[in-house]
Amino acid sequence: MRVVSLGDLVLDVVVRMDAPIATAADTPSRTALSAGGQGANVAAWCASLGAEARWLGKRGDDPAGRLVSERLARLGVDLTGPVAPDGTGVIVSLVDVAGERSMFPDRGVAVTLHPNEVRPEWLECDHLHLSGYALLAHAWGAEVAGWDKVDTPYLDNVRAAGIAVTIETEPVAAPAGWDAVVSSAFAGRVRGASRAAFLAELVGVECFLFLL
Repeated sequence: MRVVSLGDLVLDVVVRMDAPIATAADTPSRTALSAGGQGANVAAWCASLGAEARWLGKRGDDPAGRLVSERLARLGVDLTGPVAPDGTGVIVSLVDVAGERSMFPDRGVAVTLHPNEVRPEWLECDHLHLSGYALLAHAWGAEVAGWDKVDTPYLDNVRAAGIAVTIETEPVAAPAGWDAVVSSAFAGRVRGASRAAFLAELVGVECFLFLL
């Protein structure tokens, strides 16, 4: 089975504090780097389970981009998507002494991926998995034109080919009714509708995977 996972590939920087943070001073800590991003993580897990996995997204041709690309490729994932000169996303996770995690996301060029940059051959698969972040860039206060068009050509091709589609998202809105919390690009279409219902209409989705 060939699985295409559309989403982010970023550099994860995890800082584990060994003492309470010392404001305006040094705090002993342990730091680790790894490849991350919702879309990349799904592709890596699919590859580990024996699938022919492909990641699709936008990354930069910079030191961070080359590091995470090499890491994902070593895990058996085929990388596709437009490459910008720089701007690979970096997400810093600060873990305090109690184990509580605070995240500082910079998705970089990932939020600039436009449907017109997606080549049809990149979507040749048996199963398409979509990261909710890739469709709703408002998650970090950004907005990308084009994703609000239900008639986006490549999505029509996916539907016509009978490819199974799943989407992974997270409950950022009030749980009751999944009230939509979206950027202005989606405001008119989803006013009064749930976020999940809108995404289902957008991609003809068959299954939602909720992050809790």
